[in-house]
Amino acid sequence: MAFENNVQATLQSNVAIGATTVNVVKAVAPNKDVPASGRLTLSATDKTEIISYTGRTDNTTYWTLTGVTKNAESSFGDQAWSAGDACFQALTAADVVSLSTINSATAPTSPSIGAKWFNTITGVLAEYVTDGTDSTWIDTSAGSVYGLAAAVTVISPAAQGYINSENSGTAAGCSYTYNAGTTTVTFNTAMADTNYSVITDKEGFDEHQVLTGSKTLTSFVMQSRDSAGTNVMSPASWPYSFVVYASDPVQNIVATKGDTGAAGPAGSSTLSGLSDSTVATTDPLITSNPSAIGHLWVNSSTANAYICTDITTGSNVWINIGSGTGNVEPDSFSGGTYTAVGGYKYRTFTSSGALQQIGSSTVDMLVVAGGGSGAGANNSNNGGGGAGGYLSGSLTLTAGTYNIVIGAGGAGAVQLAGNNGGNTTVSNINAIAIGGGHGGGGARNSQVPASNGGSGGGGSGFSQDTAGGSGTQADSGGLTGFGNDGGSVSGNIADGGGGAGGAGSINGSDGHGGLGRQWVDNNYYAGGGGGGGNAHSLGGSAVGGRGGYDDLFDLDAIVNKGSGGGGSWASSTTGYAGGNGSSGIVIIRYT
Repeated sequence: MAFENNVQATLQSNVAIGATTVNVVKAVAPNKDVPASGRLTLSATDKTEIISYTGRTDNTTYWTLTGVTKNAESSFGDQAWSAGDACFQALTAADVVSLSTINSATAPTSPSIGAKWFNTITGVLAEYVTDGTDSTWIDTSAGSVYGLAAAVTVISPAAQGYINSENSGTAAGCSYTYNAGTTTVTFNTAMADTNYSVITDKEGFDEHQVLTGSKTLTSFVMQSRDSAGTNVMSPASWPYSFVVYASDPVQNIVATKGDTGAAGPAGSSTLSGLSDSTVATTDPLITSNPSAIGHLWVNSSTANAYICTDITTGSNVWINIGSGTGNVEPDSFSGGTYTAVGGYKYRTFTSSGALQQIGSSTVDMLVVAGGGSGAGANNSNNGGGGAGGYLSGSLTLTAGTYNIVIGAGGAGAVQLAGNNGGNTTVSNINAIAIGGGHGGGGARNSQVPASNGGSGGGGSGFSQDTAGGSGTQADSGGLTGFGNDGGSVSGNIADGGGGAGGAGSINGSDGHGGLGRQWVDNNYYAGGGGGGGNAHSLGGSAVGGRGGYDDLFDLDAIVNKGSGGGGSWASSTTGYAGGNGSSGIVIIRYT
């Protein structure tokens, strides 16, 4: 940049935040105009801003500065300015750096002693120095002449090896063959002359000796003989080693700044270019299978970083080194549908399957049977289905396979009492949740009593009152059992089926199904179905089916909740089907 004394002027027009051009009034003597490029300081009451620019355009009475960068150095930030505000050239921190260090891709011409040059291509800072006779640029970080190598002198062998068998083989800088007591050594690279030295060392001390000879530029021979030098000694019994030095063994090992060495890797400027790291848009998997522990994995989408601490095939462990949570590691369980919520893992079975366990783990377990159906109506009020039996608790599962059978919900039917729900079972722990009982009812003058089950079905009403079924679920498989009776009728409104959390309503008051029970996932399961004949009859805990009132409601229980279907009601002989019970469920929760 150009730097002038007494550069002072005013702004010709307003300057907006983010402006890329600035208009400056031409200076009046003795002040000087702004330079062709450089920096200016803008100033007004209580604010200051430094701008930089790359050019200027003459507009007769003012200059238009182009290539403007607002807030070029940390000051008061990018400001808005008014016409007439002052601007002047002052020495800034950036000016000091640029004045004392020359920044360019090539060496400056005719530098002064003590000048500093920053090579913008290589990133090397050099200083121009003299010893009184010669002058040169010195790499200030390496302490050597800039652009020249710093050499290290070493004495290095041309070849070396260890012979301990009668077989052929390879060694450092050479290969060898054995035949009838003679070992022939062939160099990988021909020697400069035949004046090289072969130094041998034998095992067994004075009991044998190693003779060398027949030197050529490409090979020489060795023989192992006894101490008298007459009998050949096999290297299998009398091994020996050798080292070969060239006639001039001195070598200069040259390394410049940034040199990786002749045999070394080219290096990488990014993590993804390294052999022991992976950069991807996904997290690692337990099947990522890196070649060694300590492998780094960076998810470029989430900025999470992981280190592999176990490379067991298919069971990798990746530790999140950022937040320390959200590790990727093998699960001790498999099977069912996997979810993770609130620091817990869940395995959910809504159909039959197998739970596989590795090791031993303490879990929370829920086992619910299928709910019974509500009874179908024919000019009658029919009872709601009972909920499936409910088992829950905490227990320790050991390694093995746990076969799970999910009980189906009972199917509703027209003019029939319906069907019980199916049992849900878990092998090994022998847990049995009993299917819910169907509601009582059917045709008006031939109603069937409600059945017993995990929770009993609700009784029917109108012309023939029937009792509710009994809840029979007991503790099973180390889990606590819950089941309740269905409601028994004494009136025109049928009663609800029992639920895991309470009995169905009784005496025809409202026909509600028995309450379900809330598990550790905060959801309700195993609610009883509502009884028919009351427009306000509800299923237990909103998971059992509603009671029917002609065809106004959907009587089916909520799926996979092990709940009872609603009982139907019909004011005519047409009849409506009772609601279907819903199938059972098995869930385990673990950490």
